Amino acid sequence: MGLLRFVGRWLRRLLGGLVIVLIALIGGVLAYQHWGMPVVSGTLSLSGLKAPVKVSRDELGVPHIQANDLTDGYFAVGVVHAQDRLWQLQMHKRIAAGRLSEAVGPPALETDRFLRTLGARFTAEKIWLDLDEQTKKYLTAYSAGINQYIDSIAATPWKLSPEFFILNVRPERWDPIDSIAWQIMMAWDLSGNLNAELLRLELTGKIAPKRLAQLMDADVAMGDYAALYKELGLTGTAAILSQLLPNGVQEGVGSNNWVLNGTRTVSGKPLLANDPHLALNAPGLWYLTHVSTPGSQVVGATMPGLPYIVLGRNEKIAWGLTNVEPDSQDLVLEKIDAQDPNRYISSTGPLPFEIRNETILVKGAAAVPLVVRTTRNGPVISDVFPAAVSALKSGVVSKDLVISLRWTALMAGDKTINAGFALNAAQNWLQFTQALEASSAPQQSIVFADVDGNVGYFAPGRIPIRKPENTVKGMLPVPGWDARFDWAGFIPYNELPRHFIAANGQVTSNVGTIDTLALPGIFATANQKIVGPEYAHFIASDWALAYRQKRILSLLSSNTKADVGFMKSMQYDEKSGAVAELIPRMLALAGPSAAGTVEHADVLKALAGWDFTMRGDSALPVIADAWINRFRQLTFSDETGDALYGALDKRRLRHQLLVHVVTKDPTWCDRIDTTPTETCNDLVQQSLREALVSLKFRHGNDWKQWRWNQVHAAVFDHRPFGQHPVLSKLFNVVVPIGGDATAVLATRQDNQHKIDPEKTRHSAGLRAVYDLADADKSQFIIGVGQSGHVLSPHYRDFAARWGSADYVTIPMSAAAVAPTSNRVLTLAPQN
Repeated sequence: MGLLRFVGRWLRRLLGGLVIVLIALIGGVLAYQHWGMPVVSGTLSLSGLKAPVKVSRDELGVPHIQANDLTDGYFAVGVVHAQDRLWQLQMHKRIAAGRLSEAVGPPALETDRFLRTLGARFTAEKIWLDLDEQTKKYLTAYSAGINQYIDSIAATPWKLSPEFFILNVRPERWDPIDSIAWQIMMAWDLSGNLNAELLRLELTGKIAPKRLAQLMDADVAMGDYAALYKELGLTGTAAILSQLLPNGVQEGVGSNNWVLNGTRTVSGKPLLANDPHLALNAPGLWYLTHVSTPGSQVVGATMPGLPYIVLGRNEKIAWGLTNVEPDSQDLVLEKIDAQDPNRYISSTGPLPFEIRNETILVKGAAAVPLVVRTTRNGPVISDVFPAAVSALKSGVVSKDLVISLRWTALMAGDKTINAGFALNAAQNWLQFTQALEASSAPQQSIVFADVDGNVGYFAPGRIPIRKPENTVKGMLPVPGWDARFDWAGFIPYNELPRHFIAANGQVTSNVGTIDTLALPGIFATANQKIVGPEYAHFIASDWALAYRQKRILSLLSSNTKADVGFMKSMQYDEKSGAVAELIPRMLALAGPSAAGTVEHADVLKALAGWDFTMRGDSALPVIADAWINRFRQLTFSDETGDALYGALDKRRLRHQLLVHVVTKDPTWCDRIDTTPTETCNDLVQQSLREALVSLKFRHGNDWKQWRWNQVHAAVFDHRPFGQHPVLSKLFNVVVPIGGDATAVLATRQDNQHKIDPEKTRHSAGLRAVYDLADADKSQFIIGVGQSGHVLSPHYRDFAARWGSADYVTIPMSAAAVAPTSNRVLTLAPQN
């Protein structure tokens, strides 16, 4: 008994100690939440302002900035970005400059080597020198706002978010060049045909040209590129270039936008809707803001790192963007001069490499020197991956071969940063198109509407013209010493795709036959091909399938008079065009013999009666998605091999090819790695059985209990803790969601993800609807929250709204703003 009393006494003491520690921890968190959050009421004195600026925040943390001029307005945008997204700003700065290793250590070294070689910040420094003084003034004011806030909390480091303490780093000052560099990095995210070139090259010679064209879903005819490479003396190059990039890149799901003129709306004025899709992150990419100055009102989504409204409206016009993804990148094979290793062979003779010496600082390790070589075409990116360097030096092809990247965003004269400021100020179609003349990269499909009833579409950007004798047409890496493959300039600004519907109904267009783009009074894009066969120029060979865009036009044609509510419901439409095409055909191929068990019979019966809407509360999308994915893998992986299948599935393997297989070309279904001859019936039945076994293992035996919005939930990944086994639980945000990659509610998983292949990784981080009849009724929803501070109440307070189509209104007029503002901060000039 004495021993029991002794143990009991120590247990009580231990538990008491744990309670004290727990209380202290909770108290610390509460204190951190109270004292560590930014000051959003009262007065904050800052140097650099000409006059006081009022910042009024609503209950969700959306700031309304009221300034005497735009310079002070952009200064204030810098302040609120720093208050709410300082860690994100620091990550954007480090990503663009290739300085992640300084914060997170050796795991980021390979990424930094590539980013330094890409040279976004190096390019930004040159762009800065050519900018006009007004743009420099605005960028400087924005940077000053960020830096003044950093200075204001220097003596109170507890106001920093936890990432700074976990990684033991402190915020660095922002520079105007950081904004330009971040704009280039956003262009990188939206310019992906480099990876398509690598995939085609890896498959060239392994698969017949006709089948390769089907696999890659190319919009242009593909030649016998294996023969071309043999002619050029480059046989075997694919084996080397396959090692150029370390990982396959997940293709983004895309974006939607559409615009209706007054003949199609309840209000009699245009309606415009936009939902751009990118990788989901926490905090999100978008930050909602309203900036008011005398003579200027603009509201919408900013992007921390850039001062202007990227997507939104002002008092006169509204605009919305989707990605065109033009062929603006070429991989170029460069031959080193045999007489001088510091030179390479161009189409006009030997030229010297431009050399830039970089030093990468690595947390907890020695600094790493890096020599960056650049040719007339661009940076030599093959230098930065050890596998590629080793392969190129092995002599399999040539010890004197390197690979450079030719990309419009790295070329002289890029002034895309100018376009953002000019777009915010545009008041009509003419000023809108003139503002975008400066936009080089990325090319965007931009829909337009104004209060006078005009609507339109414009796709600005710097798009290369390839010579007629360039038979590759941007499909594969090309030899840099052959003049046939040099670019011949860019599509002239006045010949870029545009379509304008005047308020009186008159149409002006150069996009050619547009029956898949528009209806009377309507224009819509969803990353599909944006020009008809009559259009004079080549833009891209890789377009998104038109499922989403066709569904948008179908929904709009069914409603002769739309309103804001209908537009919002469209953005959450869950009908899957691909599933609607594939599942009935797969059911027919499966036949009665596929039932096998009572359970299989029940599943097939349920699928047969389904309307192919990817509702979150249903089990059928879970089964359909897994069945299609397994059928696709069984059909194509034998042709490509498992490794290349994974890369292809991430990037270009589309549903449309499966439709072709089951309707026109069943020879794909015979697996070349097995002796018996398989039919599509065989693979459809096998894939159903295997999909159900896999789903049971992951989600339980009772298929009727599976729910798509849980299985397919959206994961907003934190940088850099999103994949950490412990910290991800705190910093990531998970939201139930329906839809799929071909629904208007576009949500895409990464089927090759090692942990959660069904989870949504790409979707619309922002959705917006604008009614040009009422400037105070702009509707928005973002994916996570306004704050990047994980302990802030605004870190995830948009999440549930995003998952349930619950938009917020951000008004512009002073009378409408005042009742929504419950916290007011005055930014006062500091003497």
